[in-house]
Amino acid sequence: MKNTLNRIKRQLFINGIILLIIYAAAATLMQVYINTGDYRRETENKRLKTEEILADNRLELQKNYRGFERIMQSKARTAVYLMKNDKNTELDSGSLLWLSYLLSVSNVYLIDGEGNIVNSAKEFTYIDLEKEKDFFKSEDNESLINHISDKPSKVSIMYWQDEESNEEGYFGLCSTAMDYNHIIVLESDADGLKNLNDATTSWKAVLSRNTIGKTGFIFAINDDGEFAYYPDNHIKEMGPAAVGIDIREFKESNGTFMEIDGKPYFCGLNHIPEEEAWVISAIPLSDILGSVSGYMIPMFVIMSVLTLGIIMFYIAYFEEERREEEITEDLGRAVLKRMSGVIAVSSAVVLISSVYLQQYINISSQRTSNQREANTLIASLEQNTESRKNAVKQYEAFMEDTSGIVVRSITDNAELVSRDSLKQLADDVGAKHILIYEKHGNVVASDAAYYGLSLSRDEEAPSYKFRRLLTGTPLVYQTVPDQDYLEKPYLYVGALKTDPYGIPDGFVQLAFDPTLYDLFTSSTSLSTIFSTFSGSNNAFVFSVDKKTNTFGYYPEKSYIGKSVDRYGITDREKIDGFSGFINIHGEEYYVYCRESQDSYVFVAAENDLLTSYGVRYGLLMSVPAIVLFFVLIIIFRVRIMGIEKALYSEATGEAVQAELMENTAVIEVKKIRNFLKTAFFVVAGFITIIVLFGQSFISDESTAGYILSRGWNKGVHIFSITFCMIEICVVGFCVMTIMSILKLLAESIPGWGETVLKMLMSFVKYIAVIGTVFNCAELLGAGTDALLASAGILTVFIGLGSQKLITDVLAGLFIIFEGDFHVGDIINIDNSRGRVLEIGIRNTKLLDPDTNHIMIINNSTLNKIYNLSALPSIIYPTLSVEYGDRIEKLEEIIYRELPVMKAGMPKVIDGPDYIGVDELGDSAVVLKFRISCLEKDYLAARRSAYRELKRMCERNGINIPYPQIVVNQR
Repeated sequence: MKNTLNRIKRQLFINGIILLIIYAAAATLMQVYINTGDYRRETENKRLKTEEILADNRLELQKNYRGFERIMQSKARTAVYLMKNDKNTELDSGSLLWLSYLLSVSNVYLIDGEGNIVNSAKEFTYIDLEKEKDFFKSEDNESLINHISDKPSKVSIMYWQDEESNEEGYFGLCSTAMDYNHIIVLESDADGLKNLNDATTSWKAVLSRNTIGKTGFIFAINDDGEFAYYPDNHIKEMGPAAVGIDIREFKESNGTFMEIDGKPYFCGLNHIPEEEAWVISAIPLSDILGSVSGYMIPMFVIMSVLTLGIIMFYIAYFEEERREEEITEDLGRAVLKRMSGVIAVSSAVVLISSVYLQQYINISSQRTSNQREANTLIASLEQNTESRKNAVKQYEAFMEDTSGIVVRSITDNAELVSRDSLKQLADDVGAKHILIYEKHGNVVASDAAYYGLSLSRDEEAPSYKFRRLLTGTPLVYQTVPDQDYLEKPYLYVGALKTDPYGIPDGFVQLAFDPTLYDLFTSSTSLSTIFSTFSGSNNAFVFSVDKKTNTFGYYPEKSYIGKSVDRYGITDREKIDGFSGFINIHGEEYYVYCRESQDSYVFVAAENDLLTSYGVRYGLLMSVPAIVLFFVLIIIFRVRIMGIEKALYSEATGEAVQAELMENTAVIEVKKIRNFLKTAFFVVAGFITIIVLFGQSFISDESTAGYILSRGWNKGVHIFSITFCMIEICVVGFCVMTIMSILKLLAESIPGWGETVLKMLMSFVKYIAVIGTVFNCAELLGAGTDALLASAGILTVFIGLGSQKLITDVLAGLFIIFEGDFHVGDIINIDNSRGRVLEIGIRNTKLLDPDTNHIMIINNSTLNKIYNLSALPSIIYPTLSVEYGDRIEKLEEIIYRELPVMKAGMPKVIDGPDYIGVDELGDSAVVLKFRISCLEKDYLAARRSAYRELKRMCERNGINIPYPQIVVNQR
């Protein structure tokens, strides 16, 4: 039967291993299902957002074109105005060449109503007149000549390529009729428009700003089977077919597996009819498996320790119950009742661990996504800054050309300085207003009722900057809409006007409608760039302007321009690389911050959403673990039922009963505690090594590196909780190591040194606990000052009730430093004798050698103490002899036997010595002896002394009398 019990124990461990394997498989499948479900939801969100982004993108593309067109049309009207009104202008090529320089266009053509080229500024630019004499007669260019209105035509954008040099590019054409027989056609380089479109509204510009998952991306394939965009240029050049993509098999889906260049991806497919393209969201399978392993590896370690611990507790409880004097049929119930607490604690550990790990994985994944998306946005902003500079430069060039033409026209034609003439001139050059200032800064003429206006002398006023024109500055721009003194906000340019001798003589100021500027720069604005962003888990982007400390962009437009201080964003959050939690208008967000040249860019995800996912998935993933625990309970019950069946069988009952009563425990509860303590020590040691040497293999950009850097803000969140857990592990490992070292030293240094070391061990333990508690409380948002103040107030309230505790502590300190007794000494306190095991801050522990019990005595009650180890202990053995024996003869025998007796008393330091007659008893004469020994050998020496006295009596025929009672009758 004994072999049967051992076999059952082995089978329990085997069953535990099998259940762990089943748990690992089931939990892994569940985690994969959860992750793919998350990505399905994510790809669906991306699909909807991408459709919205592409629709907005088409509008931005139209704005870019419309801005370019408006400038071309303004130049065309100006060209007609100059051809009609400039006295020095003719219809020859020289005048057209002068006009092209004045308007900053590549060429100017004069054609008749049939499309024949009458003249041109240059023979060849983008159009080869020798080869394409009928260029303007083609159907594609009918819109340029098919009107007789003086309003400019729409701009035609065309592609060109030089066969010899292989140069290529784009140019635009815009025409305006001079009269019924002549049409002016302006030709202008459109590469700037193309570059602007590429930088702001192309597939690359839009899709490169959007990512999915940790390392996922979005790409597009045209309906003709070519990549419209792919992040890897090498793969893009190869084409979809070369990397295993066949769009003929495409069907719209928010989750399907696909191989791209031999690598598996989880993809969402979406067809955009307006773009005639497929948009694909691709997430590497490694992202999904990485999240699975990030949860399963630590969870499997936790489950292994818990499962092994549960089995060990079961065996320990079973062995304790089976050794009871009376075994009943409730053996299984008694064991399982004790196991219920273990199962409950294990289930709680699983629930907490599962929720924590899911939350950590969610935040870690979101941090990686936010970081990657923020870096992408910063790169887009840097590129956008250059594009915006180019767009502004083109617009300023237009303003400069226009203002120069107006100044020249006014200088050459004095009759234009009238309200009606200036109004007509403003319409012809595309300006809203024209104001003429004399050399003191006062308006002397305008196209409207703006007489009597003067430039401000307030340096903060927008118009003050135009005073520079009075000192000879050629041009002054103001490209920020201003409503300084006109009724509407305009954009202004001022051009210096001089007299015939070149001396400054006032200036001309043109006011332009800002809508044209907005059209030209719309695609490069922060709102356009950030509105095309779509982050993971509905993350959004906002920015903080460095100069004004206000929201530069926020999805809710009402926030834009407001101070961020009102919304809880402090300087601590405005740091490049900051990752943490902020509260904006009552909503908590998890954000990542990147710093650009002009602003701080934040990618923010709603924390409630992330937390809900973590809790939901954590609870769901704990189900397999709890099921495993209950299966273990069922297995335990089945095993016990088999033992009970054998116990109450007539054939095997007695044998089983006898075996169960054997005291042969394999596992004790104390051993389990040591096992759990060792498991903690190993895990804590591993974490400590990572903390100490993690810089060599943990990236600062990783979530673990960020947690260890303590760059996050204080409060109750996953970063602070994780850091506190790490701190507890590191401190616990250090304390356990220090305690082990001190324990070894204490064993090698007896007496006072051992006492000090024991006291130091207690001191280290309490200091470590108090320090860790205070530091963790501070990291979790509870200020140390507040904790200390609360402790002070609490001390005042409980001061009277704490007198006993304080007395115990002070008494312990006095015992240590006065050296009344030490660890290892044997003392006697109120007739309680024992060896000192530990002198603590509050109490002292003694080991009773007779009962092996540990006595715990408060230090304040140690009033009457006998230190039995300070000097050798003296023992007085006695020997009873008969009254009939002669005392002289007995003493002769005793003195002769003393050396012989000493040889049989190895623990005795001094003696034995004969003292003499001690007592005349009722039935014997009592002789007294004396020996001395160490207190720790007291009992052994006493026993050996009486043994040798008995042997002496046997060798010499000395009788030890029995107690006698003599009765006299009278």
